[in-house]
Amino acid sequence: MADDLLLSTGDVEISPRVARFGATAYQVANIESLTVERRRRMNLFALSLFCFSLGFLISGVAVGGYLSGLTWWEQIRTGPAVYLFGAAVVFWIIGMLIQLARPRISSALTLKTASGDIDALVSDDGENVVAVQRALEEAFSRRA
Repeated sequence: MADDLLLSTGDVEISPRVARFGATAYQVANIESLTVERRRRMNLFALSLFCFSLGFLISGVAVGGYLSGLTWWEQIRTGPAVYLFGAAVVFWIIGMLIQLARPRISSALTLKTASGDIDALVSDDGENVVAVQRALEEAFSRRA
């Protein structure tokens, strides 16, 4: 079996008969088709800016409420709360711009079987996913 391996990288092993992804194995004969798609995911830096934004927003409410026993709208206009709300808005806008400009791109290999579509491999390394796709296509050609 080791001689007819088409691809062996990390947790993925592709042979003409079996495709193994981690602990899950699929018979190549039962795979009808496969697709590789690119997915946009959350940029971790943008996510951290959103969390900081939320923290500054909560701090602004807490500081504004502590410094004045006024209504919520009047809390926004008091001393340090203004700066905390301003920082929350700035961090949120910067986070959105970073997410729009530089999202994390991951590639997903989806196998279509009789039981449904299965995301067999999801990785940030697009070249590895394409290599697995080519190995599976080679296994399909040997199957016929």
